[in-house]
Formats: sequence, C-alpha cells, structure tokens
Amino acid sequence: MSVFNPASFQTPPSRARLVRRVFYVPGYAPEGAARHRDLFAREAARFASLWKVDVQVSALQPGTGGVAACEWRARTRMSSAEVETVVETLAWDDLVAADFREPLVAKLAKGFAALLDSLVSGTLFRVARAAPWFAFGYLYPYLWLLGCVAAGAAAGVAASWLAPAGFGFALGLAAGAAVAYGALKALHASSTLYAIHLLDDWIAQRRYRRRADPALDDRLDGFAERIVRAAAERTDDEIVVVGHSSGSFLAIDVMARAFEADPELGRRGPAITLLTVGTAELLVAFHPGAGWFRQRLARLARERSLYWAEVAGYFDVLNFARRSPAEELGLAGGDERPNPRFRRVKINALLNRPTVLRLATRLKVFRLHFQFVMANERKAGYDFFSLMCGARTAAEQFSRPPGEPMDPFPAAAPARFAPTMTVL
Repeated sequence: MSVFNPASFQTPPSRARLVRRVFYVPGYAPEGAARHRDLFAREAARFASLWKVDVQVSALQPGTGGVAACEWRARTRMSSAEVETVVETLAWDDLVAADFREPLVAKLAKGFAALLDSLVSGTLFRVARAAPWFAFGYLYPYLWLLGCVAAGAAAGVAASWLAPAGFGFALGLAAGAAVAYGALKALHASSTLYAIHLLDDWIAQRRYRRRADPALDDRLDGFAERIVRAAAERTDDEIVVVGHSSGSFLAIDVMARAFEADPELGRRGPAITLLTVGTAELLVAFHPGAGWFRQRLARLARERSLYWAEVAGYFDVLNFARRSPAEELGLAGGDERPNPRFRRVKINALLNRPTVLRLATRLKVFRLHFQFVMANERKAGYDFFSLMCGARTAAEQFSRPPGEPMDPFPAAAPARFAPTMTVL
C-alpha cells in the first residue's frame, strides 16, 4: 500500500471502474478524522497483503460537502477492475470533546441520573435480556465509581481505628473523603480504563434519546442533507453509510432524515447502503421514551430502496449479537420488512488464533470492538475492506452463498460498470 495523489489518478480503459462514496459515522470518541484516516490507511495495507491487491490512500483533505468534515480517497487496483473510494467522516468529535471537558462533579451527577433513568424505565433490564454482556458493559463505569467509594470508606474506617481517642470520626471522614476523591481523579485521568469515557457516552445517549441536544440535532440534519446532495450528484455508483458503535444509532437517524428529505432516495442514482456494526442502537430503542427513534428505525426496516446490513459478534461485549434490532423490537417480518440483513460473525473467522488469544488474554475489549472496521487476517464471510474497497456493491457482497468469503474482486460475469477513464 502507498500514498497517492488523487490528481494523478487515471483509470486504464481496459479495466472496469467502480466509484464508491462512504460516509463514516464514528462512535463516541473525541479523536477526529485524522485518527480514522490513519486507521483506515494502516488496515488497508493489511487488506492489500491478504488479497494481493494494490491499495493507495490519499492524505486527509478538507471536506467538500459543506459539512464540518474531512475526507480521504483510496484507490484499489486489481487485474480486472479499479475502485475509487471517497471516505467522508461525518464528524461529531468536537461535541464529544466538549463533553469530556465537563467537570467531574457534573459528570457524576449526570451519570447517576442516566443510571437511575435506565433502571426506572426498565431499559437496563431489556438490555440484559437481549445482551447480558452489554448490560455488564453499561454497568462497568458505575462499578469503578463504586470501587472508588469503597476505597474511601475502607480508608476512613482504618483512619478512625488508628486515630487518637476523640478524633476518630473527624480523621476517618477526612481520610475517606481524600482517598475517594483521589481515586475518582485517577479514574478520570486514566486513558486505559475507559470508565469515565463510557460514563460520558451513557450521559450523551440519554441526552440524545430525550432530544435534548440541539447541537447534535443540527449536525445530524447537516449529515442527512449531505447524503441527499451526494446522491443527487450521481457521480458515484454506490453510497455506503457506515455507523460504528454509538455511531450506529446516529447513522440510522441520519438515513431516516435523508429519506424524509428525499423519498426517492435510492430509487434513482447510486445504490444506497447502510452498514451498522458494533451496534448500540438498542440502548436507545429499548427506552419507553424513544418512540420517535423506533419509528425511524422501523421506517428504514420497511424501505425497499435501502440495503441495510447489520453485522454483530458475540466476541464484542459492546454490541447486540443475538438477533437483528428489528426482531428485538418486534417489527413485522417477511416482505414487509426487508431490513436489516443481519449477520453474526465469529472472531476466529476474522483473525488468526494467536491474535485472538493475545486479545482475549489481555482483555482488549475496545480493540475487539473496533475489529468490525478493521482488516481481517483471514478470508471470511465479513470483510470490511472488501465492502469499502472491493469491486462489488455491498448488496452483492452480502448476497454471496453461505460459506463463501467476501473478496475485493469483481464477479466472474462482465462488470456492470463500464470501463471509463477519469482524472481525480
């Protein structure tokens, strides 16, 4: 894999050419587009090595779509086809960074309000029925907070026992408060435990579910408008909207808004695909007060001009892998609900055994969570980079016979994309 200059890219007339535009909606993290581009470039090199194709990734460029975003381009070349992929990040990292800057006291108050809401509403119990491991993941930051309080209590008791007569209560209270505060500050500063990160995430999800985040709401409207404009330009063969982690419910929301703005979306112009991976949409949809979101999800579930695929795996504790969100919510099946096409994958099918053992023994939970948007080490029925950089559309990739791996190559039949020559 190498870095290329898009301005110098020409497609030989003898090769079929597919142009794909990807709108990537990342999860809840303060890192910006540069991190996502670097991850994409690194993993594209692994993908190229696995499939023996040439992948070139451009430097990060300012977005051209009118949304506060950045983009990069990738060219994938094989003997019979060339694929141009333009990736636009639908950025909301600035909003996440603002959450991260909030004082710890405010986070704790809002975090416990989110926990109380999830308990009183029954949301956490619904999550536990659908994905027990995710319920534990939801409680993970609260268990750390409880541990900080327990450490303070233990220190207070010890100090009161050791204090001179008459000073036990005061010294115990002071020691306990100091230890608890210090533990909370250390937890807040930790870059490896992710406890406060997840606490911020649950707070933001509650705010989103209550429709109490006007800045994010405006951003989502802008994202939807950008997708509609891109489809209207008809310069792409396929548009793929990818939602990862907390980006899954935002991507669902954005696509529903896009179809509200243009009901003809996908009926003309490029094929429209929604890909949700490492999903968290049921954290929102299970809440009794999220009827508006369930309506939007149901709208996409019935939309025939949209190809929506959801990929999940039991190896990821931060997703729902039992069945599709439409089934979990009891939406009608059959011809009335073509979406989403649900695929469950196993980590052993994607990665080599030594890698799996290393990640498991080191408890690399977030690394496993990101595998959905990373390259495989093995040829498998789910291959993120074949979807991003391959010569077949997502619908064609997911329609392969059971057991057949996704790959970047065009179908044996003549490609439906006419050979062209273009200069980027």
